[in-house]
Amino acid sequence: MKRQYKFITLLAMLMMVATACEDFLDVNTDPNNPSEATVDLVFPAGISSVAFTIGGQWQVLGSFWSQHWTQSTGANQYAVIDDYNITETQYDGEYSELYAGALNDLNWVSRRAAEEENWNYYLMAEVMRAYTFQVLVDLYDKVPYFQALQGSDDTTPAFDDGQAIYDDLIARIDDALSKDLDAFTSTQPGRDDMVFQGNMDNWIKFANTLKLKIYMRQTEARPEVAQAGITELFNSGAEFLDVDAEMAEYVDVEDFRNPYYAVQVSSAGNGRGNVDVAASNTLLEVLINAGDPRLDAIFNTPEAGGPHIGLDQGDYSNTGFQNHVFLSQPAVGPTHPVVFMSAAESKFLQAEAVERYGVPGDAEALYQEGIEANFEKHGVSGAAALYGPGGPYEYDGIESVIFQKWIACANFNALESHFERLRTGYPDHFTITPNNITGGVFPRRLPYTSTELSNNAVNLNAIGGQKTVIQRTWWNLAN
Repeated sequence: MKRQYKFITLLAMLMMVATACEDFLDVNTDPNNPSEATVDLVFPAGISSVAFTIGGQWQVLGSFWSQHWTQSTGANQYAVIDDYNITETQYDGEYSELYAGALNDLNWVSRRAAEEENWNYYLMAEVMRAYTFQVLVDLYDKVPYFQALQGSDDTTPAFDDGQAIYDDLIARIDDALSKDLDAFTSTQPGRDDMVFQGNMDNWIKFANTLKLKIYMRQTEARPEVAQAGITELFNSGAEFLDVDAEMAEYVDVEDFRNPYYAVQVSSAGNGRGNVDVAASNTLLEVLINAGDPRLDAIFNTPEAGGPHIGLDQGDYSNTGFQNHVFLSQPAVGPTHPVVFMSAAESKFLQAEAVERYGVPGDAEALYQEGIEANFEKHGVSGAAALYGPGGPYEYDGIESVIFQKWIACANFNALESHFERLRTGYPDHFTITPNNITGGVFPRRLPYTSTELSNNAVNLNAIGGQKTVIQRTWWNLAN
């Protein structure tokens, strides 16, 4: 089996480095440690690996469970997601890619950069490492962490509690932020930094915003920890993201396209959309009823022509639309960026912090700035008419913040809107899919993968064995 570095070819284009594919590494095998590697060569490999996973199959997962997209009629590739019928084999490749690919690369960069006192690369690697581990914790709850990424020194790492991992992620980000980025030993990143192109001020803001998100995820499970951490962040004068943290280097050439588009739509670049995916009415009807100008940016009109038409979530057996050409589809093209954290998400996190804890700031203004940022991302205008007095998006506290974050995550980072709904219960108008196998309970997490069941069964059994999609993660108390 080959490691899925389809988009490492971007590195070849950007840096004239020939990088094809490497042996696929098991989650518990030796990390990628080439004898002549340097941090500026390995770091973009780690970024590409995260983007391939988050922007590929897990973009589909997040979009379905956020009820942005749904399984189209006349097809069934993703019916198991709509039916909440996820097995241990479903995302084994993605799980292994993050451990064996992204995290091994980022961990190597972090260690090497620390040895060289190359603090710019140390900060970048630590931030992306923390980002990736948080996604894993949020999807799986307990995961290998403290003993993970040790290669042959520990091939069966223990599973650690999510809250312990969260605490260590904060500590590691703080350590990276404490370093002297202007030290003479620190080299300036260039185009090998495919997130901010060497802008270290943005990496500092990303680090602060990631800390804010980690604390915010704990508002229900550990409210004192969340409040103390968020209050300290704001009182320290920390600056937060006002640009998107994303990988946007995709071009419309084979092996250089957005991972969802290239793998799920058309590797040849000639596809209009994925015939297996349609617009979910859960989102589509909100946009239509609000007269939201983002509608045509989020969804393509049906290939057969006419107005937007979607499906109720999971209603793929609907005989009224036997051909996908009569349904609206996601507007995700070959150059669509993979967003790790958006400026809009940053604004909404800040708005909730101000509203929830009374930290310095104007919650309503931040909320409006978040909507404006997402409108700008989609290249449309007219936001003020919707969030102004009497408008459909007029500010009404935390519920409206999370509702707008849910819309803003569509087509960009939908896993985040899934997690936020679990944390807050918003939006509260979701549809139970007709063919669900959970007795009408919405999905909450992923079951452990076949890799862990086969290779690390003793440690998995020590935490209670396999889990189902309806079992709660440690921070999920609201929904």
